[in-house]
Amino acid sequence: MDSFNEYLTSLIGQSVERECDAVNIANAICDLATSVHRPSFVESTKKQWHQWQEQPMLEHYGVTETVKEYSHE
Repeated sequence: MDSFNEYLTSLIGQSVERECDAVNIANAICDLATSVHRPSFVESTKKQWHQWQEQPMLEHYGVTETVKEYSHE
């Protein structure tokens, strides 16, 4: 993923409060920019959202243990 796409995913992740909104925006960008690889762009957006929104909120409420990333494996 190029640096511009990384910037976009980070911007989306820090700009919205709900993960579903971040995913919807990522999918809309992929609809407009058909050269963007949808699966990796959406996954990167989800990761950025978790870094910007979820993890700080957990730390704010005193959850100090790191949250392991969910995996389908």
